[in-house]
Amino acid sequence: MNALLYSKISDVELFARVGFYRDDIKALATRFSQVASTNKIFDIFKHKPDFVLAYFYSYSVFAGVAAKLVGSKLIYTGGADQISPLLTKGYKLKIRQVLAFFCLCLADRVVVSCTDDEVEFRKISMGFSWLANKIHLANHVVDVSKRSTHRKRFDGKKVVAFTLCWLGVASNAYRKGIDRAIVLMKALKDFGLDVELIVAGTEGAGVEYVNALSSQQGLSSEVKYIGSITEEMKFSLFAECDIYLQLSRYEGFGVAAAEAMLSGMLVLHSNAGGLKDIIGSNGVVLDFDKLEKDINYIPTLLDSLYGFEANYCTLNNIEISCSINSRAEAFLKNL
Repeated sequence: MNALLYSKISDVELFARVGFYRDDIKALATRFSQVASTNKIFDIFKHKPDFVLAYFYSYSVFAGVAAKLVGSKLIYTGGADQISPLLTKGYKLKIRQVLAFFCLCLADRVVVSCTDDEVEFRKISMGFSWLANKIHLANHVVDVSKRSTHRKRFDGKKVVAFTLCWLGVASNAYRKGIDRAIVLMKALKDFGLDVELIVAGTEGAGVEYVNALSSQQGLSSEVKYIGSITEEMKFSLFAECDIYLQLSRYEGFGVAAAEAMLSGMLVLHSNAGGLKDIIGSNGVVLDFDKLEKDINYIPTLLDSLYGFEANYCTLNNIEISCSINSRAEAFLKNL
C-alpha cells in the first residue's frame, strides 16, 4: 500500500525541512510500504495512492476531489488559522470557511491539533453528525529525544530569548507574534535589563518586517535574525538561551515551544490555540494588554519567571501523546 502527502507549497524541499511535514511522513512510513510527498495535484492521478494526507483547507479541496476520483482514502490536517475569525474577517473568512466545509465533506477524517481548531470545525459541520464525526483531535509529533530533567533557572541579569518562525511572508511573522516579542524586549530593556532576541527561520518577506519592527523600537542590534537552522542548532539554542518566546495570536499546536519545554527551557507564551493545550501552566503566560498598559507589569512578569516550576506529570504525558505512533494511529485507526 502507498500513501501521498499533499501540500500546496512553492518549495518541495520544505517537506524535508519543516518539522510537521517531516514527522507526518515518518508517521505514514510506519503504516505504508511507500510514502511520497508532492505539491502537484496531478501526482494524485499519476500515482493513485491508497491514502492521501492533504494539508490545510483551501487549495487542497482540489486535491481532495482528485483523491476521491481515484478512490483514495482522504485525511485533511493542518492548523485551521485560515478559518479563524481571530485572523481573518469579512468575505475572505466566509470564502475560507466554505472551502473548509467542502474539505470536511470530502474527507474520511479531519485531524486537528488543538481544541480551538476542533471548535472551529465543529461550527463548520453545522450540527450534522455525519460531518462532526469526521473531526478528530490529535497532537503533532514532538521530539522527546533531547528531554532534560534539568530545568534552567532564569536569573534576570540578561534576557536572551529565542523564537522560531517561518518568515516566508510577513503575515506569518505577525501571526506568530514576532512584533509582540520585540515590544517585550523593548519593555525589558527600558526596565534596565540587557536583552537579546534571536529569531530563526526560513528567509522571506517576513525578515524585512522583523527588521523594520526592530528599527522602530530601537532594537536593531538586540534583535538578531540568524536564518534557517538545523535541528542540532535548534537544540543548542534551547540549551544556551534563557527563554523561548511563542507569543502567537494563533497557534495550531506549538511544536517548537513543546520541544523547548522538554529540553528544560522556560517558555513564555500567549496561551493561544494549541499553546493552551500543550504548554499551558507549564510555561509562563504573557498578558500582552497589561504589558502595553500597566507600568507595573514587568516586575510582576519577572517574578513569575524567577519562580517558575514545570509539572513533570504533564511532561511525561507529552512523550506518549506526541509520538510518531500516536500520530499514525490518529490518521488510520478504524478508517
